[in-house]
Amino acid sequence: MRSLIPGMVLGAVMLAATPSLAQEKVGIAVCDEFLEKYAVCARDKMPAAQRGTILESIDQMRSSWKQTLASSPESKGQMEGTCRQTMETMKTSLSAAYGCSF
Repeated sequence: MRSLIPGMVLGAVMLAATPSLAQEKVGIAVCDEFLEKYAVCARDKMPAAQRGTILESIDQMRSSWKQTLASSPESKGQMEGTCRQTMETMKTSLSAAYGCSF
């Protein structure tokens, strides 16, 4: 049991250090997929100087989208379309600029 504790602590620290991984899901599959792919792109491909700002932006998008869905559940269909369109737009620019794959 003692050998598990350091690993558990390390895992908790890693989640705390990577805010976008620690966040809950939006609850709309395409939105969650986009946010995760965008976060992976930021962590793996973007320069360190930009990474923190981008990850904060991702967390703000997630929070805003969750809040919108919670306050207006009937907007789910519209949000799916918005997330899909956002992913397509970002896919093109992030693939060209950083070699990210979506």
